Amino acid sequence: MKKVLHIVGYYPPAIGGIEDVCYGVVKNTKDSYQNKVVCYNHESRKTITNFHDGVAITRIGVLGKLFKRQPITMSYFKILLREIKIFKPDII
Repeated sequence: MKKVLHIVGYYPPAIGGIEDVCYGVVKNTKDSYQNKVVCYNHESRKTITNFHDGVAITRIGVLGKLFKRQPITMSYFKILLREIKIFKPDII
């Protein structure tokens, strides 16, 4: 089964158009692909990994937002590279 890593700003339960599209793609391909999601944590400064419908979601903690929109984090690229190395996706 091919592995797909989805990189998105936020993921449900966060509200938004891109979030809904990514959720729909993951939901509709979970039987054919092994999916994993990396996104910002919209609720906390902590980085957590949880599961929804059997899909691992790594939510990277945010220190704050620049201009009320852009999340600021010091560990995003480090965690993203770690997830790529561990998950070894066929498609990003």
